[in-house]
Amino acid sequence: MLIDLSAVLKLRKVHSLNLNVYLPRTSFHSVSAIWRTVQSRKNVAFDPSGNTSKEPAAFDPSGTTSKEPTLAIDATSPPEDFTDQYWNYLRGRHVESDIEKDDSVVSVDLWDFAGQHLYYASHPIFFSSRAVYLLVCNLSKPLNATAQPCARQGIHDVFLENPNGETNLENLLSWLVTVHSITQTREETVESTDKKLPYLRPPVFIVGTHADKPFEDAAVMKSQIERRISGKEYVRQVIRPFFSIDNTRGHSQPSTGQENTDMPRNDGIEALRNKIMEVLKQEPYMGEKIPIKWLNFERVIEALVAERIYHINLEQLQRYAREECFIVDEYEFTTMVNFYHDIGLIIKHCSTVVLKAQWLIDLFKQLITIPPFHKTDPVNSKYWLEVEKTGVLSMELVDHVFNKFIQQGLIKKDILDMMERFGLIAKFSPSPTDVKYFVPAQLKSSPESLCDVAPSYHDPCPMYVHFLVGFVPHGLFLQLVSRAISWCSETGAKQSPKLYLNGAWFVIGRQVIHNLILICKKSCIKIVLKLRNQDEAISLSTSVDAEVARSVRLFVEDTLQDLSKELPYLNGLRYKLCVTCPYCLQEGHECANHSQPSCSHEDCLHFLEMKPGERLICEETFSDEVLTVRGLEKWFPQITSQV
Repeated sequence: MLIDLSAVLKLRKVHSLNLNVYLPRTSFHSVSAIWRTVQSRKNVAFDPSGNTSKEPAAFDPSGTTSKEPTLAIDATSPPEDFTDQYWNYLRGRHVESDIEKDDSVVSVDLWDFAGQHLYYASHPIFFSSRAVYLLVCNLSKPLNATAQPCARQGIHDVFLENPNGETNLENLLSWLVTVHSITQTREETVESTDKKLPYLRPPVFIVGTHADKPFEDAAVMKSQIERRISGKEYVRQVIRPFFSIDNTRGHSQPSTGQENTDMPRNDGIEALRNKIMEVLKQEPYMGEKIPIKWLNFERVIEALVAERIYHINLEQLQRYAREECFIVDEYEFTTMVNFYHDIGLIIKHCSTVVLKAQWLIDLFKQLITIPPFHKTDPVNSKYWLEVEKTGVLSMELVDHVFNKFIQQGLIKKDILDMMERFGLIAKFSPSPTDVKYFVPAQLKSSPESLCDVAPSYHDPCPMYVHFLVGFVPHGLFLQLVSRAISWCSETGAKQSPKLYLNGAWFVIGRQVIHNLILICKKSCIKIVLKLRNQDEAISLSTSVDAEVARSVRLFVEDTLQDLSKELPYLNGLRYKLCVTCPYCLQEGHECANHSQPSCSHEDCLHFLEMKPGERLICEETFSDEVLTVRGLEKWFPQITSQV
């Protein structure tokens, strides 16, 4: 038997970096008021200041036990809500659920994401395609001004770095690109009408706050945003029109229709609320039906959490589903787990399933938030400084930071393994007795000397991972660096890497040593491979040098493919491996961004895709001259170095 699952959605609000780093309380309440009377299934918000919107009960965070608990679940007794619906059905009162009817309830989760790079590592874990996103920007700040990111630690605002000089508008667009990465490869259709949706999922609302004091006319600012996104692939996700919220005005109560008499009426809130409901009615998951036995799975989760088990291996969870819920089919189990991950009941990452999001947030914030000086213990302050400057996580700091979790039964190794699986830390182990952990999210910008490193005459040319949507998706570079640390360790590297906010420097090889440098720009990741001892270049065979370059290229390709499979928010990842076009640099075309001829800024370069066995052709210039890209053949030995 099937029952009607009342329209369940996850409403997520994403802050654009620096456009609205911390939405003022009046504005946040205005947006939240859209759902004031809506019954919330749960409401867990990640507050980067270290506080959370709902205090967890006292618990033992151990997610692994030597003996599995016996769950007190009576699978033969149907849930109370089902019993009520069943008796109504017998009385002839059964009707199909309709989200437009007054007795229908939309159950909502509100997830508030901070927009700073500091939190990029944790964001992808909570992203879902079954969501509506609000991208919030501050209209009181000029769109084309360089962004000034900051994060709150306690009551203080700590200013962060902006290594690539992104503007407020570019930060807004970069968030739009990140949400666009969640898009499924195929276009979603509404089954009931068999027609395509008028937008690409997941839908995104662009909401401007501080409309009472915009930097310039709000209509002009909206027009600037429209021009920048027009023609882009991700524009199909943006719901029209853009919305403006006046922070000085109030709102009406959805349940009573009565206005808040303390402030003038805010028509922007009302219009936004109505438009969100209009879009929700078109979402294919609204009114979705699920098998009754899935509800017993919810009871399994509740029982495990009641036993203070907050994370579990996927195989263990499947055993519970088989024994307690009678779900024996592999496909049904996978479908069910993905469903509950999408609506936020659980968080699945690879083979680990977190049963309580608040527990995971509490775990993450221990490392993501560096305490201010006056709140650090004198003994441990040097370890926090080491994390901030080098990204190295000392075991002394692990013992201190996770003391609460360790005392309550969670093993330190389990904590480190879980955070490594989620990409929050990376392990570098040149030997079994020499193990270091890094926290890439806490790093500073790369020095100019590292960004300016260029290959020599004998080295491969720089290779670029160029992202076709115009921005590197948030969190991707941190994931790439984390996996590069492990890869270098596995390939025999002995020297610890040097890590930065937008760059990383690795020393790879044993007898023949190379510098491997990764630099993250706005729209691309630059990869430089440089022989450390250039005196060896003369005697070094081309095949050996090319094999090193080939192994690096394969690592990058394999890692990006793995990330697009493992992280749902990167399902739509689109990129090309490229080299810079020598023709455009020679032609001296003027750069539109900097008004400079032959601009060498990486984000202004024209790239040519590297394809095995094919000549590289520039379609932007007309020339009979044949130019050489020196060192290209070392990335792809079978490719000619001529274009």
